[in-house]
Amino acid sequence: MFDPVGRLIAGKYRVTQRLGGGGVADVYEAVHEEIGQRFAIKILKPEFAAFPEVAERFLVEARAAAAVRHPGVVKIFDFGRLDEGMPYLVMELLDGESLADLLERKRRLPQEQAIALCLHVLDALEAAHRAGVVHRDLKPENVVLVRGPGGEPWAKLIDFGIALLGRIGPAAIRQTVQGTVMGTPFYMAPEQARGALDIDGRADLYALGVMLFEMLVGKLPFTGRTPAEVLTRVLTEPFPSARAADDSIPAALDDVILRATARKREQRFASAAEFAEALRPLRPEMVAVEFVADDEAGRDAEGTAVRRLAELARRSESGRASGMTPPRLSAPPPL
Repeated sequence: MFDPVGRLIAGKYRVTQRLGGGGVADVYEAVHEEIGQRFAIKILKPEFAAFPEVAERFLVEARAAAAVRHPGVVKIFDFGRLDEGMPYLVMELLDGESLADLLERKRRLPQEQAIALCLHVLDALEAAHRAGVVHRDLKPENVVLVRGPGGEPWAKLIDFGIALLGRIGPAAIRQTVQGTVMGTPFYMAPEQARGALDIDGRADLYALGVMLFEMLVGKLPFTGRTPAEVLTRVLTEPFPSARAADDSIPAALDDVILRATARKREQRFASAAEFAEALRPLRPEMVAVEFVADDEAGRDAEGTAVRRLAELARRSESGRASGMTPPRLSAPPPL
């Protein structure tokens, strides 16, 4: 079994512990030998090293993060290959909690927190789309809350492994679907579900609309026993009304969600900035948003630094397909 703990990578990164992993990669903590800085290192599992298309995703992820350069996108500092041939990424080490984990604890968020979190994500998406990067796999597992430089909560986007870069072409249930259709079925825009090649930033806006629905209502708009069943519903059924599920949700907020998730992308918001402009008037003045934990148990969890770079595709066998309550964070401050 491959175990790099204790190993020196690239002559400078000493691997200290395994943080977690997903279907194709593991994430480790490492310390720079000379300056003592801590990093996360994501390493492709040895059994996938012989698959060029999987290894290519590491390079795509590195290029995507380098192209965006936004505080709301995880930083990637280095890329290389081990002697055994597996590619690795040296990344910013995030101490925080994923949105998936928060929703697993809370089930749903107050409206002001959900809106505030979306505004943070939209700011990062606007920067990504301006740089020609489409995430294509936006979901709660790929949004992490950390503390910013001033101690303020900050949302970070992670895992750009299937991102679409500029004019470069496209390289169970809770896991990213690989092949012609790429993404996570619950959050996949109809054009992704159809396997369209001309995916643009509006697919990310659709995914965020699904996430906003989930944060407010406490469940996903479309579920199913298999990825194919979920995608069929995405393609054939009208997107449900959040207000119909909870009449405390304002009609204006419901309208924003329905526009973001319109089946025809021409009917969605044209940009992340336009989506944010529609949300801002619905945000209460001077929202006080607590960071991640609101009880002692939550604070203990935060103190142990969950580091959800290790989130990746860990929930590939999650209970979403069986109808279990889907995974679910507190929220960043309003922008």
